[in-house]
Amino acid sequence: MIDTASHHDVPTDPIDQAGLFEDRWREAAQQRHHAAVKASQKHPDFDGSHCVDCGIDIPAERLKNSAVRCVECQGDHELELQRLRRLGRVA
Repeated sequence: MIDTASHHDVPTDPIDQAGLFEDRWREAAQQRHHAAVKASQKHPDFDGSHCVDCGIDIPAERLKNSAVRCVECQGDHELELQRLRRLGRVA
């Protein structure tokens, strides 16, 4: 049984703490991987971590949401889509 502090779910034993840290790290890595795979299916040039337009690293929080562009490039992309829609070139 894991020895835990009464006011937190954090183990007090260093070995249990390390195991919990490892579990959380592994889960986060798996989430990033799955988000990257999902995003790569949306854009053929996406490598799993860099913006498809400018090449900078995409923050982990954006990758969790299947982003393939950095915030600035996504904004530019959306403005371009709006412009093309007004011209009737994109549905």
